[in-house]
Amino acid sequence: ITASTGMDALCHAIECYTSKKGNPFSELLALKAITLISRSIRTAFSNGADLDARHDMLLGAMYGGMCIATSSTTAVHALSYPLGGKYRIAHGISNAILLPFVMRFNTVGSEGKFRDIALAMGLDVASLPAAEAASAVVAALFALNRDLQIPGDLKRWNITGVDLETLVDGAAKVTRLLDNNPRPMDRAAIRAIYEQLI
Repeated sequence: ITASTGMDALCHAIECYTSKKGNPFSELLALKAITLISRSIRTAFSNGADLDARHDMLLGAMYGGMCIATSSTTAVHALSYPLGGKYRIAHGISNAILLPFVMRFNTVGSEGKFRDIALAMGLDVASLPAAEAASAVVAALFALNRDLQIPGDLKRWNITGVDLETLVDGAAKVTRLLDNNPRPMDRAAIRAIYEQLI
């Protein structure tokens, strides 16, 4: 539960920070949420009694929720909805699985935003070009999922290539979120992300 809900909150913050609807208010809250969650989610996961870590997660989740009220999530949530609706995968888990894959797609054209995210996550990227800082964010998200024991694919739910078109159809309908994505994501791009997971 800690991993699932905590990663959902991190998704809220990262997606809202990169959303086309982002604004100074949502960006401020998003970066604070990213900092709090990034520094404490592993501790909260491994030691649920650590109240300092729980405090960070509580505030981080709240700030992430406030971001949604003034900005919006993007393609991670759009691609996640069919996984929860049809295959009953917990919302936070499906978001977490998708997060590094979608963010790798989104780094193109948004390198500066991802440099900000890297710094908020506490990554040592100050001397790196923006593109390398963006790649460091993606690598850090993959590592975070591993540490939280979140699967890197959809195999445990027996999702295969047979399900691909159903997933693409479902995600492509979530235009209210796809329209917020910083990089346009058509059906081919959606399919390519799902293909990496099955």
